[in-house]
Amino acid sequence: MTLLCPSQEFLTMFSHFSTQVSQVTSTTSVYADVTKGDQVFEMVEQVVQKWGRLDIAVNNEGKCLNAPGEEMTERQWDDVVDLNLKGVFITLRPRGAK
Repeated sequence: MTLLCPSQEFLTMFSHFSTQVSQVTSTTSVYADVTKGDQVFEMVEQVVQKWGRLDIAVNNEGKCLNAPGEEMTERQWDDVVDLNLKGVFITLRPRGAK
């Protein structure tokens, strides 16, 4: 099984599960900032280079800013949108094109 972990937090939570799964099969966990296309491309390439394919991509990263819209800065809005929307797009794009 090949699994992309888009956040360090998820990677940490997954490590316990991965240890148990590794007793039955082999797993790979790779970290990348999903808002950075070059990091995501490298992450996918590492997985494909090692395993020859990508079976599962978990787009688990997300962010919620609990603030009224009128109090939110444009930078805060951009951070939420970059992570929640752009991150999913960037993560899926490298393998979808193949």
